[in-house]
Amino acid sequence: MEKYATTVLDMTSDVEVDEAHKTDSSADSISPLKGRFCESVSHQEDARLLCQECMVHKCDNYCLGDNVKSEPRQCRFEYGKETEYGKADTEGRELSDTSVIAVDRRGIEHFRLKRTKSKKVVQHCVPADKPDMTEIENVCKYVVAYASKKNHTTKEEKEAIQNIIESSSSDDISGVNALVKMSLNWMTSMRLISIQKAVHEIDRLSLTLCSDEINYVPLASCMKLRKSTERKPRDLVYCYGNRDVKHDHYSLDRYFYE
Repeated sequence: MEKYATTVLDMTSDVEVDEAHKTDSSADSISPLKGRFCESVSHQEDARLLCQECMVHKCDNYCLGDNVKSEPRQCRFEYGKETEYGKADTEGRELSDTSVIAVDRRGIEHFRLKRTKSKKVVQHCVPADKPDMTEIENVCKYVVAYASKKNHTTKEEKEAIQNIIESSSSDDISGVNALVKMSLNWMTSMRLISIQKAVHEIDRLSLTLCSDEINYVPLASCMKLRKSTERKPRDLVYCYGNRDVKHDHYSLDRYFYE
C-alpha cells in the first residue's frame, strides 16, 4: 500500500516546513501562490513552499468544535489536543519512521505515510514536475469548485430549486417556512458564475466572451410598489432615490456616510 501511494499517487506527508508560517495576502507579498508554474526555478522547492502555504494543518473552531464546559478540545482530524480552551495550540500528529494504519476515536482506519519532519503537514500528492495543460486545467477547476462550492451549472441550479418546490405539497401551508429555508440553503451553496469564467480569472486570461451584462439604472427613476396601509420604506436605496434637492449632487457613497 505504501509503495502504491508513493510511486503511483505521489503521496507524501514527509515535508520540511515552517509550522509557524503565516500566509501573507498583501499586495507586495512573495507568496508562491502568486507565481506561475513556468516562472518556477526549482520544482522541488516550489512544491515545498506550496505545501508550507496550503498543506499545513492549523487547528481552529472548525476542527476543534466547542463544548459547554470550556474544557481543552480535541482536533477531530487527529492533530492533538489544545493545552487550554481557546488556545488552539495542538501539537500535531506523532512523528513516525514507517507508514501505519491508524484507527481514530470513531473506530475508522486511516492509512498514514511516514512523517519524520513535521507534525502538521497534511498528507497530500506531490505536484507533477512537468504537468500538461489538461492537468493544469483540472487543478484550476478543482480549486474553483472547492472555493466557490460550484459543482452545479446554472441549468442544474434552476432544476434543483424547481424540484424542491414541486416536492412540497400545494396544500401544506405550514411547510412554507421549511420550503423557504431549503430554497435559500440551496441557493447560498451555489454560485451563478460559471466554472469557465472563474478558471479564466485564476489563469489571468482575458475573458472576451461573457454571458453577463451590466445595465446602469438611475435610482431617481425607481419606484417601489406598496399597499396604502404600508409605511414608507426607510432603506438606503429608497431614501437616496427620493432625497432632497439640496442633495442631488451627492453620490450614493457620500449620501450614505453624511
